[in-house]
Amino acid sequence: MNDPFDDTSGPVFEVTEAQREATPALIALWGFSDSGKTYSALRLARGLVGPDGKIVLIDTENRRAKFYAGLFGGWSHIDMQPPFTPARYQMAFTAAVDAGADVIIVDSQSHVWEGEGGVLDMAENAKSGRGKALQGLAKWRLPKMAYKRMTNALFRAPVNMIFCLRAKTKFVQDGSGENGSIIEAGQVPIADNRFIYEMTVAVHLESGTRTPISPVKAPNEIAHCIKPGEFITEQSGEIIAQWLAGGEAVDPERERWQRLAREQAGEGSVAFRDWWTNTVTKDARKYLDPIIGDLKQISGEADDEIARTDSDIVLANADDPLDDDYTPNQQAAE
Repeated sequence: MNDPFDDTSGPVFEVTEAQREATPALIALWGFSDSGKTYSALRLARGLVGPDGKIVLIDTENRRAKFYAGLFGGWSHIDMQPPFTPARYQMAFTAAVDAGADVIIVDSQSHVWEGEGGVLDMAENAKSGRGKALQGLAKWRLPKMAYKRMTNALFRAPVNMIFCLRAKTKFVQDGSGENGSIIEAGQVPIADNRFIYEMTVAVHLESGTRTPISPVKAPNEIAHCIKPGEFITEQSGEIIAQWLAGGEAVDPERERWQRLAREQAGEGSVAFRDWWTNTVTKDARKYLDPIIGDLKQISGEADDEIARTDSDIVLANADDPLDDDYTPNQQAAE
């Protein structure tokens, strides 16, 4: 059947006891440049994968991570230079997985958001097919879709992921009118504002001390392994690894098909149906049928976004109604 969203065939629904699966961890370490993100990430990674596990670090910081080369049992390096587009991040991630990484460190994840060629840069330089600068929602369509594809790949990684993010000071307006003023409102990571919510563990490192600041986001069972005011160590990673190992093993083939399906759904329902018809095998259906509702929602949101931005693009492409051979130029008329 060509329409997966209207297909009710397949196995009957079965209610089973819920069991925790050994899903890989998503960990974010964020702070200013002197907060020890890279050093802490490498120590944490070694604890996660043990003495023989393979660590691959994707370095967007002009190879500065190599200051720690040879430490922590050794690790592998990917030198990532601009442009820092979501597609290039995804390519680097795929290269790390293909190289046999047991854990991937992305240092820094902030560049894909506001670095050279990142999402903000892509939006500011977005142009229509006729070379006109896009405005409003239209300029965000392609950058957001590219970013969504990248995060779908990273967040559903078959290995543990550690993201290092830069921080910035947040400013807000206090009051209004003559009594209004701009004040500091703490620090925030340089990333999409929903990024941290996707993390299993998120840690804000303090400048100078290189130790976590309270509160640390982590499941209750492992909250004790990263304490405010104490250095992150290999033991922290070991405790997280033990907790992860307590679940059932994840089927990598299922994870791969579900990741691909969510990526395709993010392109809209037309593209998804075409992919389903021409690519999805009968064996893969058993992996995708349980998440078809999720896929329908993702593709529907993509359709809405495409419809909204397409209307903005039409307006951006439209000729000026006063700039033609039949309407007198206002300046000439004067």
